[in-house]
Amino acid sequence: MGIRQGQRDVRRWRCRGSGSPQRGPAVNTRQQSENALRSYRFWRSKGLSREAALAMVGNEQGESNFNPNAVGDGGLAGGPFQHHRDRRNAILAATGIDMWDNNTSHEKKLEGAYWELTQSNDTGARRAWRKMMDANSVDEAVAAAVYDFERPANKARDTAIRTDNAYRWARTLQDAPQGTGGDPEKFRRAHPAFGGNAVPPLMQPAGINSGTSATMNQNTNITVIGSSNPTDTANAVAGKQESVNGRLLRNTQGAIR
Repeated sequence: MGIRQGQRDVRRWRCRGSGSPQRGPAVNTRQQSENALRSYRFWRSKGLSREAALAMVGNEQGESNFNPNAVGDGGLAGGPFQHHRDRRNAILAATGIDMWDNNTSHEKKLEGAYWELTQSNDTGARRAWRKMMDANSVDEAVAAAVYDFERPANKARDTAIRTDNAYRWARTLQDAPQGTGGDPEKFRRAHPAFGGNAVPPLMQPAGINSGTSATMNQNTNITVIGSSNPTDTANAVAGKQESVNGRLLRNTQGAIR
């Protein structure tokens, strides 16, 4: 179970036995923000684009709410990304990183997840990393992480929710001034939806300048087929609409890359 705003998120991962759950203290809002920033800069340092790093942050929020010692699935899953025993054991054997131990730091557990994504025999995790490295948007990167790395039961719902998470964190998370992950100045100038504060004039749509306002009307048709759960359907539709709005805004007011 990933921890998603207090609701259950049933996993399909196989697990033989449960072990003894290591329940750490809950993290407060300040610690959550600190862990979100640490996670974002960690993934940037590993070569992910800003969009893909934000996607991993959005997924970590959906799984553990940035509590590195969170336990879910009735005591079977634990850590930032709610690994089950078979995956935890593989990480431990290869790296010495115990994803189940409360004394293992948040960053070390991120290192364990990074190893699984890039060097393990888990074909889904390796595929997720390749897709995130090639992703051109937050939406693509979140989908790769959800479908191939996290693999929750309700993939469509969680993709929508975690995409929304990622876009919200984009407003506050920034690269380290002297970090190795890309060009922070480029993102400082980027659209506010991605944490920037201005749209470069050369990137504005033709005919629009800094003193011009524009009005836009948009209609989105969404067809739902085969859903038996109105609540899940509403959540997925709402999340996808926000993603559509975000892309529309970026396309109208300038590129971010």
